[in-house]
Amino acid sequence: MVGVLFEEIFQWPSWSLMLGMLGVFAGWLIVRRWRLPICFLLVMLFFGIVHAWQWEEAPAKRLALLLNNSNSTMLVRGVVTSEVKHVGKNHITFFIKTEQLEWNFRTLTPNVTMLVHWEGVLPAYGDLVSLRATAQSPSLPKNPGEFNKAAWLARQEVCTELMMDPSEPGKIVSSNRGFFLKRWAIAWRERAEKLLECGIESDQAVVSVIKGIVLGVKENETLLDDFKLTGTMHLFAVSGLHVGMMVMMIWFFLKLLRLSLRIAVPVTLVFLFSYVMITGCHVGSLRAGVMAAIVLIGFLLERRPQILNNLAAAAFLLLLFDTNLLFSMGWQFSFSVVLAIVLLTSPLEKCFGKYFEFDPFLPKKLITRWQQRWQHIAKHVAQLLAVSIAAWIGAFVPTAYYFHQISFSALGANVIAVPLAFLIMLTALLSISAGLLTSSGAAIFNNANWVFVKMLILVVHGFALLPWSSFSLAFSPAHPRITIFDFSEAQAIVMQSEGKIWVINAARTMQAAKTLVPFLEQAGVSHLEGLVLTQTEAGSVGGASLLLEKEKPRFIFAPSNPGRGIQFHQFLKSCQSSHQDCMPLPRRLNFSKECWGEFFAPANMPPFAFNIHCSQENIFIVPNSSVAEWLFKTASPEVLSADVLYFAWRPTSLLKYEPLLEKIKPKFLILPESFSLHGPIFNEEQEMLKRYNIMLFDQEETGAVTIEITNGGRVQFSIFKKN
Repeated sequence: MVGVLFEEIFQWPSWSLMLGMLGVFAGWLIVRRWRLPICFLLVMLFFGIVHAWQWEEAPAKRLALLLNNSNSTMLVRGVVTSEVKHVGKNHITFFIKTEQLEWNFRTLTPNVTMLVHWEGVLPAYGDLVSLRATAQSPSLPKNPGEFNKAAWLARQEVCTELMMDPSEPGKIVSSNRGFFLKRWAIAWRERAEKLLECGIESDQAVVSVIKGIVLGVKENETLLDDFKLTGTMHLFAVSGLHVGMMVMMIWFFLKLLRLSLRIAVPVTLVFLFSYVMITGCHVGSLRAGVMAAIVLIGFLLERRPQILNNLAAAAFLLLLFDTNLLFSMGWQFSFSVVLAIVLLTSPLEKCFGKYFEFDPFLPKKLITRWQQRWQHIAKHVAQLLAVSIAAWIGAFVPTAYYFHQISFSALGANVIAVPLAFLIMLTALLSISAGLLTSSGAAIFNNANWVFVKMLILVVHGFALLPWSSFSLAFSPAHPRITIFDFSEAQAIVMQSEGKIWVINAARTMQAAKTLVPFLEQAGVSHLEGLVLTQTEAGSVGGASLLLEKEKPRFIFAPSNPGRGIQFHQFLKSCQSSHQDCMPLPRRLNFSKECWGEFFAPANMPPFAFNIHCSQENIFIVPNSSVAEWLFKTASPEVLSADVLYFAWRPTSLLKYEPLLEKIKPKFLILPESFSLHGPIFNEEQEMLKRYNIMLFDQEETGAVTIEITNGGRVQFSIFKKN
C-alpha cells in the first residue's frame, strides 16, 4: 500500500522507480545487511512500478490523448466485457475490449477498454460488435454532490467513451467470445433471480431484499433508506459476511455427507468461488474468498490459520491484480472492518463474557440445566455484540468520510439483522436447490423467506425510528455561503448560514436525486431549515417532493397562486399528505440573523425575482426575460442594487439588458448553461461587461458557483468545474 500511495502522490515515471529498485538491490548485494528494510523497500518500489503502469502510464490514457474529442468518426470492433446496462428508458451502455480501430486512414489494434453508448440490437456479454462512433473524454461533474464518473472510469482504466449516431446502429458480428466462466456466472445469476421470485412475484419489495442480500442486486433504492440509517446497508453488498455464511452452509452440508477433508475442501472452494463469480466478483467477496481459500488449504495441510497473515495475503494478491482497488470505497470498507474484527473481537468478547460466567468455586452440580442453557445463549449474544461493536469501530472512519453519518443503532440492529440475514440466505439457497427440480419447491421456500424478510424490515425500521438512531456530521461554514448549481434549463440554490440550510428552488426530479440530495448528505444535513419555491415550473419544483421526503424541511414557502403546473400541484398534495404546511411566499423572509431575502413579481404572480441580503452584500436573482423587463420598468435603483447578479436563463444577447445592468450596477454576473445556446458570449458583450467593470462567471465553463461572504462584507467566489 505504501508503494501505491507513494506513486499516487508523486507520480514518478516507472523507469525511475525501476532504476531505484535496481540500485537498492545492487546496494544490498554489496552490503549484505538490513535484509528486512531492503525487502520492504523493494516491495514498495515494485508496487509503485505496477501502479504507474496501471494509472499514469496506462495504454488507455495514451490512446485517449490521441482520439478523444477529435470529432472524427471511427470504426471500432471489440468484445463486450460487461453486462449490458440500461440507463433510463432507451439508453444502453457497456464496456468493450477493443480489438481493431480504424481512424483517420489508420488501423490500430489497441487492447484497451472503452465505454460504449450503444445504438442497435441489444448485445450480450462476450459478443463481438462492430460500430461507428466518435470518441469523447468522460464528462466531469458540474456540481458538488454529483457522481464523478470520469474519476470512477479512470480507476477502471477507461478513459474514452464512444458516442454512436442513432442513424448508424452497431452490429453483432459473433458471440461467445468472452471468458466462459463469466458467461456461466451471468447465466446462473439470471436463473437464480427467477427462482427467488417464484411464488412471491406480487411483493417486489420483499423480492428486491432477497436478491440484494443473496446476490447483491440492488433494485429498489428507496427501500434501503432505513438500512442506511441503521448501519445495516452492508447486508446488500456481497462481502465477507455473505461469503462466510455460504462457506458455513456448504461445509455443514458436506460434513453431513461424511466426506473426507481432502474432498470437502476442494468442493467447498469450487462452490465458494462460484458464488463469488455469480455475485459479480466484488472487492469484499474477493477478499473474503481469498482469505477463506487460504484457511481451507491450511486445514488440508494441517496448518493453523493466522488471520492477520491471511488478511495481508489477500491485500497483496488483490493489489497485485489491480492497484487502483486501494482507492475504491469497497476495498477500504472491507479491509478496515475485517482488521477491526480481528483485533478487537476477542478482547470485547472477554469483557462481555465475564458477566455471564458462574462463580468458579460453585460446584457444577448446583448449576441447573436451564442456567447452563442461559449461559450458552448469553455467550453467543456476547460474541455477536462483540463482533458488531468491532465492525462498527472499523467502519467508523469510512462511514464518516463517505456518508457523513454515524449510526449508533447499528450496534444493536446488526445483532438481530445478521442472524436474520443468515436465515434468508439459507432459505434462498434451499429455494434455488429445490427450484432446479421443480418451481413449486422454490415457491414453498420463498414464501418462508417472505416471513424472514418482513421480520428484517420490521426490525430495521424499528431501530431507524429510535431517537438518535443516526447522527449526521454537519460542518457548517464559518461565513454565509450560497451555492448556485449548474442545471441546464432548471434552477436550484442552497444557502448556508449560522448552521441553517435553505434550498431555494429544487430543480428537476432527476437533478435533485443525483445532485441536490447527495450534496446535502455530504454537508451532513438531516433536516432542512426551509424550502423556498419562487416558481411553479418543473425546472424549479420537480425535486421538491423528493426534498420533502428525504430532508424534511422545517418551513416551506411557495407562491400562493399555483398556476397550472402539474408537478407543483403534486408537491402541494405531498405537503398535505405529510401534514406539512406550505405557506405563501412573503415579501421579506429571514433566513438567519445576518441573511434575509426580498421577493418581487408582477402582480404577485410567479416566477419571482429575489434579492438575498447578507451582511452588506446583495445577490439578485432574475428568473426570466419578462421579469427582467418588468423590474427595469417598475423597480427603483435602490431596490435593485446588488453586488452579484444571476440571470436564471441564458439570454440570446446581453446587449439587450444593458439598461438593467446599468440600473443594478453589479460587480459580478453569473450566466447559466443552456441546452439550446452554447459557446462563449460575443465580443460586443464582453466589451460591454468590461465597460461596466463586471466580472463574468459563465457556468458552461465554471460549473456551479459558490459565493462566500466573509467578515467585512468581502465576496469570495469558487467555481466547481476546473478544466
